[in-house]
Amino acid sequence: MPLAACAKIIQYVPATCKVVPGGVGRIFMADATLWDFTQASPVSGVTQPYTALTDLGTSTNIYSIQFTRMRAKYGYKMKNTDGVTPSYTHALEFDVPDINMLTAQWSLLADAQGYCCGILLFIVLNSGRILIMGEGSVNGDPIDVPFYTYQDGSSADSGAKMDDANTNKVIITGMYNRPLIEYTGGLASLLALLP
Repeated sequence: MPLAACAKIIQYVPATCKVVPGGVGRIFMADATLWDFTQASPVSGVTQPYTALTDLGTSTNIYSIQFTRMRAKYGYKMKNTDGVTPSYTHALEFDVPDINMLTAQWSLLADAQGYCCGILLFIVLNSGRILIMGEGSVNGDPIDVPFYTYQDGSSADSGAKMDDANTNKVIITGMYNRPLIEYTGGLASLLALLP
């Protein structure tokens, strides 16, 4: 009697043999309660990317985060201690220069947004991929398991000498039951939403 596969398995082969640059090139931030993503149903059991973005508010903006060049990175750590309940701890880290009142205000507002409505992040990798972190609505419905994102572990360092960096390291994190979903609607669709 032949065995049937209990889960869909796909092969991973890069589409082309090319250099894939690392790092994050752009970061956009928004209120997670004000945006909905369009996603096709799984094809043969395989999750599909987000293809479009819909404003649930009235002329809602997304906001660009201007970080120190070449000082932003995204990563996750997967944990599955019992073999059946995977969790992914996602983290976006970026540096912003100059410890000042504006960075204090931004940090306090990011704390409030993380607690009250969730931080939605559009992470544009230098490879051209756009990852979505903290989404709350897909295809017009709230996602089944809330994806809470918040600031945790951020720090600041003035440096000790004149030529040391005066920097705030911001960390926005969240735990979810899967890797991030890619958005294929294009960078231009996000740039059009900036104030």
